[in-house]
Amino acid sequence: MRILFCTTRGYLPQCVGGSEWSTHMLCQGLSRRGHPVAVLSDLHSNGLLALRNRITRKLTGNPFPADRAMGYPVYRGWGSTQGITAIADRFRPDVIVVVGTAPGPIDLALAALKTGIPVAYQLRDVEFHLHGDRILELSDVQFIANSDFTAKRFLERYDLLAEVVLPPVEPEKCRINRPGNSVLMVNPDPKKGGEIAVTLAEHRPDIPFIFQESWQNNARLSALKARAMSCPNIEWRAPVMDIRRAFADTRLLLAPSQWEEAWGRVATEAQVSGIPVLASNIGGLSQAVGPGGILLAPDVGIETWLAALDSIWCDGSHWNALSAQALEYAARDEIQPERQIDKMISILDDCIRRRNSHLKPGHLCSQKSESHP
Repeated sequence: MRILFCTTRGYLPQCVGGSEWSTHMLCQGLSRRGHPVAVLSDLHSNGLLALRNRITRKLTGNPFPADRAMGYPVYRGWGSTQGITAIADRFRPDVIVVVGTAPGPIDLALAALKTGIPVAYQLRDVEFHLHGDRILELSDVQFIANSDFTAKRFLERYDLLAEVVLPPVEPEKCRINRPGNSVLMVNPDPKKGGEIAVTLAEHRPDIPFIFQESWQNNARLSALKARAMSCPNIEWRAPVMDIRRAFADTRLLLAPSQWEEAWGRVATEAQVSGIPVLASNIGGLSQAVGPGGILLAPDVGIETWLAALDSIWCDGSHWNALSAQALEYAARDEIQPERQIDKMISILDDCIRRRNSHLKPGHLCSQKSESHP
């Protein structure tokens, strides 16, 4: 089975985020099982990879040249929606997987359907209005959600079922030998709780904080970054490909998100090493954190956040208990990567068979109870 993943966003190593890592882990897992994979993405204009892309484009006239920076073909260019037909002709996939994150993934999915190739649509967030709000036009695709929360919200909104494949996390790609001595905040965007994180650091100058940037060129970070850089106990770091470089210095992961997270990949990555999580009880983040940390209502006051931080940071026995629970939760069967790959293969096989037999998605989805809450 040849599988083409498509996104309207940039891709690794140019764009470093949870959605991109989830796609990469799926690609690696599927490749290990003998399924050729490729990715079609937008091109970011900065860096050596972009320069090589532009040179190749100029020499060959190909608007979406491929590179193998991630170990498999990644076709990068401007306007992936316009490039889907050409790339489908070049790669000849058996199925196309559209990554459902803004901007404009619905248009990309509609373009993919025009190729005549079976299409699956991965729901990576619940901000469906930013997808284009034309989901009901995707009458012949298989929907895949990244959490029980996402599947439930999708069902409530559109009365459509989505299979659930949790974001696969490879333990060896994020495990460290021992915890460090800092509080880590990954992607300190304001909607991710960056304001809360900075305020906590300002109130606790004795605790070192690491702010690990994720979305490059994020305009919303300008004011927050200036404020953080004036705080002597905050270290602001640029995006990294190897998250272990951040976890090596981490004793506690902070995720005070203020928006409905579809999942919380970074929570699992931290818990693999027994790093507890202090997070908002919102969206799919609560399922990701589970008992391996403390969950607070996202709208509680800063004093509640400070009390929870102190209870973990200052009480060694409490930290040890949460660390043990984090390790146990990260080892649960539900989250194991090979299980997610098994489910993905099964879903995509069904997608191809359904298209070949001219059945609508509901004919098979309605018979499966494990895939939705």
